[in-house]
Amino acid sequence: LGALVDHEYMPLIQQLERSHPGKLRYHGPFSKDSLADISRLIDVCIIPSYFDTYNRVLRETMHLGIPAITTDFFGSCIVEDGKNGFKIPVGDGRALADRMTRILNQRSLIETLSRGAAETCIPSLDDEVDQLIATYGELLSQFPQRKVDTAGRKDPPRRRQAVHDENPTPLIAINQ
Repeated sequence: LGALVDHEYMPLIQQLERSHPGKLRYHGPFSKDSLADISRLIDVCIIPSYFDTYNRVLRETMHLGIPAITTDFFGSCIVEDGKNGFKIPVGDGRALADRMTRILNQRSLIETLSRGAAETCIPSLDDEVDQLIATYGELLSQFPQRKVDTAGRKDPPRRRQAVHDENPTPLIAINQ
């Protein structure tokens, strides 16, 4: 946990630390047990992902009462812009800089966003999957050739237990 995956970023991180003493600091790898202590040192979590369907980091930081600046994708549905964090368009560096500047210039905003993050209802993965199934059922019911009976179900559909591979094979998609 907390390991730097892409080591080519290390020189950039070191240069940023030198350019902004006291503002940015790479703390190195950390263990899962130290996450609560580390979270007390964080005002805002920045999650500029290009794509994420669940975003576990966002849910963990919100659970700890840390607001986030995150890109607007599927996994950011729990962020209410301006209430518990900020959403920015994917790849929009100006929007990220704007939200960061706004927080730096309005320090009281951190308290407001932190309170909103701590009060955020974070659905379980099962709840989100059930909502996704209901959404697909609703969409399918709009097509007359496809009849879907989601209202009459007494029990949610059974899901298979997830299998976690210790050494997963990476999936590579190539778009031409």
